[in-house]
Amino acid sequence: LKQKTAEHTVTVNANEIREGLTKFLDEAARETDAPRGERPLALKNLKLVAFIQHDSTGDILNAAQVDLVAK
Repeated sequence: LKQKTAEHTVTVNANEIREGLTKFLDEAARETDAPRGERPLALKNLKLVAFIQHDSTGDILNAAQVDLVAK
C-alpha cells in the first residue's frame, strides 16, 4: 500500500461460489471414492476476511473482517 488508508468495494456472487464449491467437492469425491450425496450449500452468514501482508517478510500487518450482506 502506498497510503496509510485504503478503501475497496467487492461484489460476491453466491451462485459462482456455490458452483465452484460443488465442482471442487465433486472432484474430491472422485479422487477418494467418497459418496456424492446432497450438499446443502446455503451460503448464509458469510464473512469476508482481508489481510495486509508484507511482501518481503510475509508478516501479516493488519486484517479486517466484514459480514457479507445479500442485496
